[in-house]
Amino acid sequence: MLKKMKVLFALALVAIASLGVTGVVVADPGLSARGGGIVGGDPGLEFGSSRSQFGFTASADGGQFQCLMAGQSGGFSLPDGTTVLLMNVHGSVAPGSLEVKEVSDYEIHDLTVSGLLATFSGVSTVMIEGRAPDGSIVKIAMELPYEAEALAGGAGTAVLHLHHPDLGLHTGGVVEQGRIDVSE
Repeated sequence: MLKKMKVLFALALVAIASLGVTGVVVADPGLSARGGGIVGGDPGLEFGSSRSQFGFTASADGGQFQCLMAGQSGGFSLPDGTTVLLMNVHGSVAPGSLEVKEVSDYEIHDLTVSGLLATFSGVSTVMIEGRAPDGSIVKIAMELPYEAEALAGGAGTAVLHLHHPDLGLHTGGVVEQGRIDVSE
């Protein structure tokens, strides 16, 4: 079986070479944003500090967004007294929602930033597990629209802000580890 696969691979290479292909052409990506790492708590977060792992890719065609707040943040409290111990947000980036611009003294929630900023939005699945004031376990899963702002840079300079308008919830902050890249 392995020998047949090698022969088929060799034939495929010969076929490609006979077409006169001399290299791989990579399309110009245009607008794009991508990032990953750990973001520290937003100093302006109404309900306390959160520390989250995140990753995302966004282009004019769409993309994916993932954010996980678990364990290492120690949780945060909602106005009703529920302590959120785990929050997982996974969403698609809506095609056409990515915008990139250069900003100076721009407000991201309670932070003032300058640099290359990407904004995008979409619909996310939000899963929350926590403890109600009476001690009972609370589990919630819902689909919600989200908006994100990502300032390009590395650890200590990049910023990620996630807003769920239907919940009035803002999370994110300065990237502690990792980086965010934005291109026009």
